[in-house]
Amino acid sequence: MVSRLIMLFCAMILSNIYVCCKYEGFLALLNIGISFWLFRVLYFIIVALFFSSIFYQDVLLAHEHLERALTYFVTAYLGFFMISLSLFLCFDALFLAGRLFPASLPITKVLYAGGLTVLLISFFATGYGMWNAKQISIKEYNVFINKPASVDSLKLVLLADVHLGTSIKEKELETIVERINYLSPDIVAIGGDFLDHGTADKLKDSGVKILSRLEAKYGVFYVLGNHEYYRGDLNQITEVMSPAAKILNDTTVLIDDAFYLAGRNDPTDRNRKSAATIASGLDMNKPVILIEHQPNDIEANIAGGIDLQFSGHTHSGQLFPFNLPVKIFNGLFYGHYKIGGYQAIVTSGAGTWRFPIRIGSKNEIILANISFNEEKQ
Repeated sequence: MVSRLIMLFCAMILSNIYVCCKYEGFLALLNIGISFWLFRVLYFIIVALFFSSIFYQDVLLAHEHLERALTYFVTAYLGFFMISLSLFLCFDALFLAGRLFPASLPITKVLYAGGLTVLLISFFATGYGMWNAKQISIKEYNVFINKPASVDSLKLVLLADVHLGTSIKEKELETIVERINYLSPDIVAIGGDFLDHGTADKLKDSGVKILSRLEAKYGVFYVLGNHEYYRGDLNQITEVMSPAAKILNDTTVLIDDAFYLAGRNDPTDRNRKSAATIASGLDMNKPVILIEHQPNDIEANIAGGIDLQFSGHTHSGQLFPFNLPVKIFNGLFYGHYKIGGYQAIVTSGAGTWRFPIRIGSKNEIILANISFNEEKQ
């Protein structure tokens, strides 16, 4: 883990040097007399603030207004940097290809415009991404489980990855609760990371009170995500959340004698049970629906007899181009998957992790309209 963090840190530093040099070239073309050394110092002060906001988050949380201002500042930097890096790399690849195909060089130079294109696209894409982080939509799926149940259909709402305090605070959470209640769900499943490891205690308490307003025919159920484990003291978290939802810690509940709803602990819990252990003793003729934060233990869940799984965690990458490695390192990434009789729905989440920005993904609440085999049990 430490070696990965060191590698990531080194990659970020080298990437920032590359982007800084590219923008120095753009400044040279403008010829407006700005000292390159001054530009470098200012640029890496911003980079230092970015790393400080990560490593000293707990200290900053004690100063709410400073933490909020710094968060938005470094978020703007991160979006601008990532888009700039991607575009500069693309243009360098095009210029390299121009050596093999000289006829393409004039077009590439016009598109590049000395770096102005990268600057403008990065600026507007960052603005869009920070605006997009405040938007939320309803994503609807129609799912058929080929098992009989004593109910004709089920309307399940999945709310995952709120990361309370990042892009979602009290006002936004109230809107989310109102929108979910408007859907008149049979079940609301909270798929982990409702709390972030940096969520302030005051916001946590008010957030749970707002969450307790959720209304569902069969109830509201909750599984813990990795960020809730990072907070520590799981007993306290369970106690705090209990007025708002029933916590499913490696356990199942039989709903209306029609289907099972199971909750599996996050892989952060090294002692968590397997899906097969959780499902042992169940009547497997009934549908088994699993809520698990991370969508990575697919083969074990299939072997455990799970019919339908709901997960989050991936954020669908949240910020381009992070969606590419996130897609590689997770078993399932985003959307509706079907593997034989097993199905899984992975959401991009209702909120954002650490930085309130989304480019190439969106915030969403999942509405799953589930139907069963018409044969009654």
